[in-house]
Amino acid sequence: MKESERESEYQKVPTRELINDNIPEIPLSYGYGIRHVQVALLLLSLTVAYTARAHMGLTVVAMSKTPRNAINNSSGFINERIYNNTVDISDVKEENNNGTNSLESEINGTISKLSKDNETSESIWDVYMTYEWPKSIQELILDSFFLGYFLMMFPMGMVAQRFGGKIPLQVCMLVNGVVSLMTPSVAAWGGWKAVCSCRVIQGLSQAGVYPSIQTVLSKWAPASERGRFASYIYSGSTIGTVIAFQSSGALSSSKAGWPATFWFFGSVCIAAFILLTMFSANSPTEHKNISEEEKTFILGRIDDGIKKSGILSSLPYIASIILSVVYGVVSDYCTNRGIVTLKTARIASNSIAQIGPALCLVAVSFTENSTFAVILLVLGVGLLAGVHVGWMLNYIDLSPNFSGSLMALGNTLTSFASLSQPILISNIVTDVKNRFQWRIMMFLMATIIFITNGVFAWFMSTEIQPWDQIDSKETSDTEKNNQ
Repeated sequence: MKESERESEYQKVPTRELINDNIPEIPLSYGYGIRHVQVALLLLSLTVAYTARAHMGLTVVAMSKTPRNAINNSSGFINERIYNNTVDISDVKEENNNGTNSLESEINGTISKLSKDNETSESIWDVYMTYEWPKSIQELILDSFFLGYFLMMFPMGMVAQRFGGKIPLQVCMLVNGVVSLMTPSVAAWGGWKAVCSCRVIQGLSQAGVYPSIQTVLSKWAPASERGRFASYIYSGSTIGTVIAFQSSGALSSSKAGWPATFWFFGSVCIAAFILLTMFSANSPTEHKNISEEEKTFILGRIDDGIKKSGILSSLPYIASIILSVVYGVVSDYCTNRGIVTLKTARIASNSIAQIGPALCLVAVSFTENSTFAVILLVLGVGLLAGVHVGWMLNYIDLSPNFSGSLMALGNTLTSFASLSQPILISNIVTDVKNRFQWRIMMFLMATIIFITNGVFAWFMSTEIQPWDQIDSKETSDTEKNNQ
């Protein structure tokens, strides 16, 4: 394959040099149009993805009941065999030298119940049953999502870069919808291991959400509107979390029971898939109904930017939604009017979003007032929304053509921190009631945040990188003609 043919396979972010000379002069502004529909669809996609991801935190509690066996076995070996219906009472007696009549009676009762459940297919396929899953199993189910999410992050970023962001978002919505609808039946058939498999599949499909959003946003967002569009879209993560928290509790306690939660969010995912299929497009040039005026405005403004440079559980996320919009609007206002440079705006937003929550975490460890602690946590999560117009949007500043791949690479690296955090906490905070241990943890986290933000502020750039430019055959021909 010739070098020029290989390069032409990659779709560039359109620039003015690639626009036909006959296109009218770029308008200074354009009102509401198709680009706002695309922003709404991206917001919907992220919101729905987070509802399918976050509701499990409450739903798994509704699915579980406290195991009736009270065997004191630190290895969990006996417990595990009871859950899998493979326990033998003689083995239990041998393994528990201090076995008592009450223990034997309890185990016999558990085995009798399991045997009774297996006598008829009706009990096996009862999707409304609750399961004797201990806390360790519940946590394993929740963590399974991030296993798939981590494994497919970078590959899905490459897919979004090569084929556009629409297809990965469609795959995410469809897969999450189908898997959610099937989970109650799968759980009745295969127990917690089958549920873990479902969560891994959902994680695999959702790995492409952020890279896809970055890729589509870089094509649809004019530089003059990029900050606010990003803040609107990325608020979907907090909106989805709020909806998941509020809806899953209500649905699980309804007459339909906890399966209704999976059926509801599965249906929402399918609806989002249909809307994406009907109305979304990878770029303005691929949309059939966009006006030439708006297309010219979007492509021209993108070029200008290249050349010029429960209730309590929901409160933090509500604050994040509000402040996310504030960050985006203020950022665009200050940069568009030349009050601050784009680099200063990025550093300021990111620093406020990092240092503010770090200070709130430290302060929480010293307060004894629960109300003040809640206020600090709400403020900390709200301020964190500034990263949407900080390091997250800086990917597009550096490389509009490869922003999706950069996001995938960055998220892959941050996944290491997410996976190591529980290990770090469990080794430092050995007693959850020990305030001194929590202070050590908070100071450690604050120190890490200060250092990483300092590295970002020192080395970051808003200049488009040389490796972002991939000269296509059309650009080469244009340059030859100009010569």
